Amino acid sequence: MENIGGAAYPENIGAIFRSDFYISLAKNLPPLGTVEGLLDIELESDIRLNWAIRDQGHRPTCIAFAAMACVELFHIRHRQPQVVETLSPAYSYWRMRQDFPINDKKPKGYDSGGTLFRQARDVVLRYGSCLEVKAQYSHAAFGYSGGEYGVQWIYPEDENERKLTLAAADADANLRKNKEAQVVYKHMREGPLTLYPGTSGEKTLSRIFYDFLKDGFPVAIAVPIWKTTDGASNWWTPEAQSYGIVRAPGDPGHTVANGAEPSGGHAVCLVGYRAAQQKGPGHGWFIFRNSSGLAFARDASPAEHGVPAPGYGAISAHYIDTYCWEYLALKN
Repeated sequence: MENIGGAAYPENIGAIFRSDFYISLAKNLPPLGTVEGLLDIELESDIRLNWAIRDQGHRPTCIAFAAMACVELFHIRHRQPQVVETLSPAYSYWRMRQDFPINDKKPKGYDSGGTLFRQARDVVLRYGSCLEVKAQYSHAAFGYSGGEYGVQWIYPEDENERKLTLAAADADANLRKNKEAQVVYKHMREGPLTLYPGTSGEKTLSRIFYDFLKDGFPVAIAVPIWKTTDGASNWWTPEAQSYGIVRAPGDPGHTVANGAEPSGGHAVCLVGYRAAQQKGPGHGWFIFRNSSGLAFARDASPAEHGVPAPGYGAISAHYIDTYCWEYLALKN
């Protein structure tokens, strides 16, 4: 079942991608696949086997899911004892919309329920992250309530019990404030992140992400969704459904229609890297954890760009360098 993303994005993103300035800069980016000495980065099998894949369903909550996956993996690796905790995207999403709303210069998709990693960062820093059992995600359809999206977890109908439930969720989240972590957040200004100042001798975005992952720090990213020539999402092509391979315009074998503009945004958590077998643009693939359940990459195989299991996928360094507009990372 295809999800609907939920990563809000700049209103003028299509014009930016079509601009001569952007196209010229993008053509001159050194692809990560040309860098010698990059090694594979694997998600530890014991973590993967004990870290259940989540499913956002048809809700625009991918930012919350990707951010919570980032926090979960950081906690697994950098807290003792090592315990896999399932955190609540519902709590994160609700706090994003309720406490950190965007009232002016709204990004595209925000009025339909989309969010930004900026909001997720603010929730993590102010409130922390609560356990799923304290604020359980619901896949049921939801709508507007007074112009705002409502609570997205299963909670009591009685008002007093609701207050107690929220208080318990807040108290639990406070236990996981990332006091030992540095929350890194970046967003695009005039164009995709890597272009500013990616051509001035600094690292490209894909190399920044590679270095984060090499040091054991997960990264959550937001990138465009495109419609393919047959009208499907490039995140839900037969190749993505079967093997988890998601291709952008410019990737070898992509099926995005010529001149297509982004039709939405999606967020995932990067957990690994598969080094390029040959050098050149489009080579070198980041392994990500998706929030589309086990139907995504249902036939995944490490032989296909290193995708380790259903629920995971691969996105090229080219996709990230050329189109990523926002990211969130946790590091020591």
